[in-house]
Amino acid sequence: MLSKCVVVVSVLIATGLCNVFAQDTQDAIEPDITEQDTIFQNSAESGEETALQLRSTPQDIRSDVHFFQFFNKDGAIDPNPYMDVGIGYYDYNRASSFTSGVQAGMSMLSMLQLDAEINFVHWDPDYDQQETGISDMLVSVRCLVADFGTAEHSQSKISGLQISAGGYVNIPVGNEDIEQGNLSLGGFGAARYPFKFGLVLAANVGLDYIETNNWRSTADDYEISLSLGVGAIYPLKENLSIVGELYKKTEIDYLLASGGIDYQFAFGGHLRAALGTGLTDTVYGFGSTDLMLTCRFLYPF
Repeated sequence: MLSKCVVVVSVLIATGLCNVFAQDTQDAIEPDITEQDTIFQNSAESGEETALQLRSTPQDIRSDVHFFQFFNKDGAIDPNPYMDVGIGYYDYNRASSFTSGVQAGMSMLSMLQLDAEINFVHWDPDYDQQETGISDMLVSVRCLVADFGTAEHSQSKISGLQISAGGYVNIPVGNEDIEQGNLSLGGFGAARYPFKFGLVLAANVGLDYIETNNWRSTADDYEISLSLGVGAIYPLKENLSIVGELYKKTEIDYLLASGGIDYQFAFGGHLRAALGTGLTDTVYGFGSTDLMLTCRFLYPF
């Protein structure tokens, strides 16, 4: 039954995305002249070449476009409070899960961001009965420690670069029957850097203290794990971006590559969808998923 639901959801997502692309194909063929591009015009009177900077630097970073895997471990601060709701399907070697949940966040003083996330999880292992319950709650905070996106850095070679540092705690309020109820916490550093032609690169590194009491052991086991993430955002046009990510966690055999889109409607909401695949062999859901399919809607206030 769950697999049929996933197929239906996948078809609906694909249909919606096809409609979006069909509507925007003509505009996407011709490159947008955005404020982040620098163009040169020859003056008819003087013959001089003049550079016009069309987009203000704070917009270059595309802080309103979020990543999927390391949503909270990001170098940019979203200036607007937001709510993000969505569904996801994750297929492992001997288990699968279907999630629906919400995450929300807000920035304070333009340099501090607080985020929280919780999900409703349906866990379907091959080796045991299906279980449904609430996930653990993730709470994170990050602070902008270096901002080269201001006017005074407009001529710098690293103009637009933003660097943040933060931490998170995974509060174990979830049910252990759905592989939840694990305490973890950690800290991280993250950065975003925009290029003149529109591409935005992102990277993060973190140190996590994780509880791994799962199918391998009935006792609590804590390990230190290093996490590494790299990503890119490329705008096809002003309201449509491609989002790519590669995320690695060292101690739980997690390596996941994903690609998705972010489409912004005229009223400000973002339709976000991504497909990912694990690059490591895992069982029982401990590690990266073999297949990730998610569709979300983010609305800034």
